[in-house]
Amino acid sequence: EDSFGTLCHELTESLLLHPDREPEAGPGSTHKLSRLSATTRAAILAEALSLSRGFTGSPRGLAAAAARDALAAGQAGAVFSLEYGFTWQGQAGSRPVFLNGSMDLVYGDAHGVCVVDFKTDRLIRPERHAFQLGVYRESARSIFGVPAQAILYYLRSGEEREINLVPDASALDTGTLHTGVTGCFSANQASYV
Repeated sequence: EDSFGTLCHELTESLLLHPDREPEAGPGSTHKLSRLSATTRAAILAEALSLSRGFTGSPRGLAAAAARDALAAGQAGAVFSLEYGFTWQGQAGSRPVFLNGSMDLVYGDAHGVCVVDFKTDRLIRPERHAFQLGVYRESARSIFGVPAQAILYYLRSGEEREINLVPDASALDTGTLHTGVTGCFSANQASYV
């Protein structure tokens, strides 16, 4: 499932960056796919491409494309970036906590930005990703200096959920966050969003 999620991310990013080209998977995904039968490979690629095109054709995907075009045209304040790296600082008791990560998609303008995190989860459980998206939202607000919105976009269903959680780094010490879930942390794994 992780490999499929990576493939969907790669194809979605390819479609967003180069809408006039056939989308391409990254080298790692291409290698993994090459080990499968032609029938299985074609089915997986078709599903991933369908999910990716579902996003790029959605209102959210079209808004991101408009921000991409505004940035390319030199519009002041336009924001469009894929895999935007950041460092977030919080407090866990008396000690500072730094989390490094990468936001799947950030787009917007001088009035506000939207952070989108793509998920291929089969179940819609936004609470599993709330801390992660809260960190993304707070980081984007701090970096761009404008209001920020954080959206979980479920590629399989086309559903989205806005996350407004203010991240509390003390949860990292208490282990109250989900463990074993990408982007969520326990006291033993507080290093990467």
